[in-house]
Amino acid sequence: MYNILTIVMRELNLDLKGALEWTAAYHKVVEERFMEGMERLPTFSPEVDRQLREYVLGLAMWPRSNDCWNFESGRYFGNKGLEIQKTRCVPLMPKKMKDPTMKTKDVEVTLVEL
Repeated sequence: MYNILTIVMRELNLDLKGALEWTAAYHKVVEERFMEGMERLPTFSPEVDRQLREYVLGLAMWPRSNDCWNFESGRYFGNKGLEIQKTRCVPLMPKKMKDPTMKTKDVEVTLVEL
């Protein structure tokens, strides 16, 4: 679903477990900073304060709504999205292999069956 694990694995030279641990720890730090920032919002006027709070709450809800969309839309997991969202068990993709039927020798095809 996300490329962050691949990026963290490559950039920090970590295996999958290490990338998951690093990402979880980083998420915790970012979440704490966001929550602290929400507590320190400046005040302007009652109406602007209400609008600002509503906007920041929208920012806070966006990651969760994006997460739900990823599972419910079918884009990433087809019709297995809700099951994968519930179990959090994602089948790993197979290693890439050359497709001998392709005319271009450098084309790699990954078949994913969920």
